[in-house]
Amino acid sequence: MIFTDLRFLLLFACCWLSFFAVPPARRSAVLAVWGSVFYVTYAGAWAILVVALVVSVVYFATIGKNQFYSLLDTVSGVFDTIGNNYLRK
Repeated sequence: MIFTDLRFLLLFACCWLSFFAVPPARRSAVLAVWGSVFYVTYAGAWAILVVALVVSVVYFATIGKNQFYSLLDTVSGVFDTIGNNYLRK
């Protein structure tokens, strides 16, 4: 059981200590980092995927909604062009 694993208990304690040690504005970043550490510890093969998802979420959160929707419009336009070219054949 994971609750009796010493690694988990240490990870849990460090997570909460660092969570309360940082300002409230940075607490989400602390949880993201410790979540990534959890995956590296217990699901090593999937750690690359988890880190990539965390980095992409942080990236899209910082670029703002307008740029994100602009990116979606661009991707949508590319797929529309591909679909129209396919249908014309």
